[in-house]
Amino acid sequence: MKYRGKGLSFGLEKLLHFLTIIPIDTMVQSQLIELICTLNQPEKDLIQQFAQLPFFNQGRMKAFVPGLLAFCLSHPWQESQVILDKKTVFSSIFPNQEFVEGKLEKIMVEAHKVVRTVLLVQQYLHEENDFLLNFDYAKILRGNGLEVRYQLLLSKLQKIQQETEIKDSNYLYQQYILEYSIHDYESLHNQKKGDINVLNALEALELYSHLNRLALANRFLLQEKIVKMEVSEDKKHLIAETYVPTRYLESYPTIKVNYAIFQLLKKAHPSSSDILSLFQLLQFHEKNLDRESLQEFYTYLRNICILVLSSDSENFELENMLHDLYKDNLERGYLHNEGKLVSSRY
Repeated sequence: MKYRGKGLSFGLEKLLHFLTIIPIDTMVQSQLIELICTLNQPEKDLIQQFAQLPFFNQGRMKAFVPGLLAFCLSHPWQESQVILDKKTVFSSIFPNQEFVEGKLEKIMVEAHKVVRTVLLVQQYLHEENDFLLNFDYAKILRGNGLEVRYQLLLSKLQKIQQETEIKDSNYLYQQYILEYSIHDYESLHNQKKGDINVLNALEALELYSHLNRLALANRFLLQEKIVKMEVSEDKKHLIAETYVPTRYLESYPTIKVNYAIFQLLKKAHPSSSDILSLFQLLQFHEKNLDRESLQEFYTYLRNICILVLSSDSENFELENMLHDLYKDNLERGYLHNEGKLVSSRY
């Protein structure tokens, strides 16, 4: 399943090995502390609450995990000038007990697992994952034999898709898994009529594939203009054979803009009129593009302008266009990330 955001995972044995080789005076080098240093206060509060629940804290050392987390989550790791060693932390968890080598590491492994689980659950339940959450719940209903409820929830998801105006990568992915689920269900209940939703699933897969293929191809072509690369013969076709049916270009603005960028990046020397055409295409389709895609598209446009200017410094028409583009992008926040200017974008 594809969810927005990134999960954290680490093999238990590898983590145990990592922790056991940490010197006594370098507690901050552990994965647990490294992760805790990235958390905000609401996340820390949530973790302390979840650590009290048996569902999230099930290890052999579960009785000591809440205490260790309470200590680690409240300690000012990034501000304190005092480097805590394992013996100091051990004595805070086990007062009046002699230090036992390896015991703290075992608790840290389980504590790290609790933190990881809480962050994954928080990410999974994020509002922007609502479609995928309902999709997973539909599978649970089907697995429990509640087929009528399953069908009703799939119908609800279909309606959500139909009412979605911005058909970005997430929309196309959701459409594919939805169409495939309908096909899978109809295959098991084949009434020997119709195509059991195969064609809809194929089209959804093709659309999702075209969009992501173009997005990756564009990144490669841009990288190729600034980095010397050796491409093996058996991989050259991955870019050279990129083709998109006209019907998809006409119906999906995000695919159309990606394809226009692809065509522009393939040119050794794009003209000012080519760049202006892409600018106008972006402005025309803005209302049908998600903000993340728009930000990426404008980044490509600025990069193409800069590449052309680097070989034609007296192209004042393009220089003025780039200046206007920066002003436009600055006003609308396309040079920002989380409300802050990003140096790599200007």
